[in-house]
Amino acid sequence: MNLNVRVKNARAKSVYAACGFKIKKKFKKENGVEVFSMELEL
Repeated sequence: MNLNVRVKNARAKSVYAACGFKIKKKFKKENGVEVFSMELEL
């Protein structure tokens, strides 16, 4: 399962990490927003 979290959203990043999601990469979307791609292996 994959999701994207804005780099500036520390709260969401920590909640997803606590649920087992791991950061796979950081990139910039077309609209200029920097995001982390997070993944959870089921």
